[in-house]
Amino acid sequence: MALEAVVDNDLLLKTVAWGLFDDVVHVMCEPGCTNSWGALGVARFVIGRLISSVPATAPEVSRRFQAAWEMLEHLEPSDAEARLAAEIEGYGISEGLDLDPGESQLAAIAILRVVPWLLTGDKRAIVALEASQTHLTPVSELAGRVICLEQAIAQVTGRKGAAPTRALVCGHPSLDTSIRISFECGRSADAEIDPMPGLRSYVEDLRRVAPSMLATGPTEIL
Repeated sequence: MALEAVVDNDLLLKTVAWGLFDDVVHVMCEPGCTNSWGALGVARFVIGRLISSVPATAPEVSRRFQAAWEMLEHLEPSDAEARLAAEIEGYGISEGLDLDPGESQLAAIAILRVVPWLLTGDKRAIVALEASQTHLTPVSELAGRVICLEQAIAQVTGRKGAAPTRALVCGHPSLDTSIRISFECGRSADAEIDPMPGLRSYVEDLRRVAPSMLATGPTEIL
């Protein structure tokens, strides 16, 4: 079954902790989709350790993560993907770009398996991929296929509604600064907040430095 999306550790951890991962998958599903998503196999161990950073609800977050993990395809790079990932990472190092091995591997998998979407919470990786495409032609194939955390949460908010989404993300406000600010988590729980202007602002700022990588779409969503 062909993959429809790959997701990095950062976005996976945050959406699982907020109880929004299923919502992200749902809103990304186009007619005829099979919800075939993948994450790097090592994510199980990395995220398992990171879940301890939300100790108050660690058992519930662990349960959510296990459910998410069971629906994901656990990815291991092929030899060709590993070589391309090494090229991407090597170029990043030579140019002082902030692109870790996991993001390089996901990018290589998305490129060589022609995965429609790469979802990542790492803005620096998106900027690095933008810069890398001028030197590494295969990276340009990701143009318009990368979705950042703010875009994913905006999509969910558009479908789920601002109040229910805010109740969930503000349950763990320390996980992400831009999401906390956009949803004004410091205000009372029953405050009527429109997070879309804040989310759009963060997306627009990122698009200024990664104009070709970042996915485009309806203003209210992306």
